[in-house]
Amino acid sequence: MEALALGIPDNKIISSKVFQIPCFDFKRYASLRENPVTILSDDCWGGKVYRELDLPFTSPLINIYWPRESFCEFIKDPFFYLRKPLHMVRDGVPRESAFPIGRLGDENRSVELHFVHSKSSQEAKEHWNQRVKRINEDRLFVKFAFEASDPRQEEYLSAFGKLTCPKICAYPGETDEKDKDVFYSKMFERDWYYKKRLETWEFRVWFLQVENFKKAVDLLKLLNGEKDYRREE
Repeated sequence: MEALALGIPDNKIISSKVFQIPCFDFKRYASLRENPVTILSDDCWGGKVYRELDLPFTSPLINIYWPRESFCEFIKDPFFYLRKPLHMVRDGVPRESAFPIGRLGDENRSVELHFVHSKSSQEAKEHWNQRVKRINEDRLFVKFAFEASDPRQEEYLSAFGKLTCPKICAYPGETDEKDKDVFYSKMFERDWYYKKRLETWEFRVWFLQVENFKKAVDLLKLLNGEKDYRREE
């Protein structure tokens, strides 16, 4: 507040908490502030990253959960969908634990979005319309995650592999060793054992937790498209 009172622009004010991020590098962080990254994530990971780095939400995909097959179709041609109006197909009913559901696309192809943190279709659509205007089409980042047991894993990996923007796929199965964008952390196995997690605790859920992915990857390198973002061998 004091900085704003002195006339310093809001986009020039940096929260002290970001300096506590592991491997913090001011030049890399400034790059993300000056040229905002639009994170296209299949779950709440993108929103958590924006909050952790104290960056503005320059993506409409905040607090949204995607059916895997819909997200796979979305990343094949994201701008086709992002330029289409959002149509709500189900309203939220909080007392029944029912969240709003929306669709993007047209009669020939469409994808489904679950607004799991919105109370109503109106709220979901308002947030979407506000944030879609902030997209930086020149700087995208894609995060995808699924388990090796998923029957459509090959299709998902193929779609992910064709992306040319910076990206990360949290996936615990076998992949080509040359594919540096498909990520798995051995820390997951250790945490599962010592914390006695249920067998249903999946790697994609582990990676969704802020403290876990901060230990596993250098976030600033990752979002800036650098390939040596891994913090473990």
